[in-house]
Amino acid sequence: MDENTLAEQKIECTTHPNGAEIQIQRVFGGFGCDGVNMSFHCVHADIPVLLPSSAHLIQRLQDDELSLEEVAALVQLDPVLTSKLLKVANSAFFGMGGRIASIEEAMMVLGLANTRGFVLAEVLMEHFKQAPWCNLDLKQFWLESLGVAACCHMLAHRTLVPPTLAFSVGLLHQIGVLVLLVQLGEPYQRLWSQSLRGAALVEQEQQQFHFDHAQAGADLLGQWNLPPDIVNAVAEQYWPMQADSPQILVELLRCAHDLGHAVYTEQTVEFKMVHWLHVDLFRLSESNFDQTLKSMRSKYQSLIHLAECK
Repeated sequence: MDENTLAEQKIECTTHPNGAEIQIQRVFGGFGCDGVNMSFHCVHADIPVLLPSSAHLIQRLQDDELSLEEVAALVQLDPVLTSKLLKVANSAFFGMGGRIASIEEAMMVLGLANTRGFVLAEVLMEHFKQAPWCNLDLKQFWLESLGVAACCHMLAHRTLVPPTLAFSVGLLHQIGVLVLLVQLGEPYQRLWSQSLRGAALVEQEQQQFHFDHAQAGADLLGQWNLPPDIVNAVAEQYWPMQADSPQILVELLRCAHDLGHAVYTEQTVEFKMVHWLHVDLFRLSESNFDQTLKSMRSKYQSLIHLAECK
């Protein structure tokens, strides 16, 4: 970081209700509203570090041009992932009766898309099973994340956005919640337990803590060196909509916000509730909307089954 950039930083300290002093760093001149990068580093709290091998694997899996053989070569470097994929492929659901003995065979049973989704989810879930997250009940968090990821994946097929990239954005969209649960402790846990989600949660985060999970998540993903498209989509998901110059990946995530709840709760959602911009961008209509939701729910259920087979 050069001297000019350092000169533009503003450091603030605040004491939160749990007694922990949190140092917040606002760095100006990057992405953000009006050119302001609201990047928050809570330096007195533990920031999770993704192992280089895991970060590399996630980055490589974003490439939709990877063949089955290339993905298999990446996965089989991790014996834990290999064993779990083999266990899933040999589960009663697929009816293979213990005949799958290699990663290539397992991937042929699961399909390339399911394998990519499984690996990404597994890397992240295992990471957040470590201390201090191991004491938190994160089942609902992952169910919600998988629901949005399933919606992102299916919507991407209606655009030029790679489905793998869209799935990753959906799965990671509220990863900042995990950071804030640990950094802010009981006060944030109380807020999270109120079942506020989306913009309503962000509003309360801003009021109570002066930053939100989208900002924290984007900062974390940036530290993990994940692709900028993912980082920016997570950062901008609650920004005011710009219908005249929409960011397709951001709008895809916004639409998945709206549909994801209906997908993982099996609640009904009416076509008229979908924003007109999303109707245009993703070629939705009254005639195809129900089938689109059905496909999203099917994708979600397949992801849940993979998770349960581990």
